[in-house]
Order: sequence, then C-alpha cells, then structure tokens
Amino acid sequence: MPHKFDSSKMEKLISEERLSWQDPVKVLNSLGLQAGETLIDVGCGPGFFTIPASRIAGADGKVFAVDISLDM
Repeated sequence: MPHKFDSSKMEKLISEERLSWQDPVKVLNSLGLQAGETLIDVGCGPGFFTIPASRIAGADGKVFAVDISLDM
C-alpha cells in the first residue's frame, strides 16, 4: 500500500517553513522545465510544485496534476 499523507496536515505541504528549505521554482528550473513544455506532477497534493510549474510552462505548456486523495 502506498503512503497516503494525512490531508488534515495539508498546510504543512504549502507552508512558509517548507518554502524556506525547498523552493519549487529552483527545483523545477534545475530539472530544466521551460516555457511550452509538459510536466506531470504525480502525488501533487495541494499543488506546491504544480502551481509554479504551470507558471513556468506558460500558456503554450501543459501541467497535469494527479493525487490519490480527493482532499488534496
């Protein structure tokens, strides 16, 4: 059975504390994501990487986000 994050603690996934040690824009840039590209965010949770990825990919790109939890 895969690990399922407790959705009642969702705020931890998008907190300022997490941003202080894990910058999603830096991570996505280091992976080489560019405008017009496609990214799939599996286990996206509340969108910590999804939202910045969609900004980077822009209008010509695509970002797909899926999570096993409907609450996320």
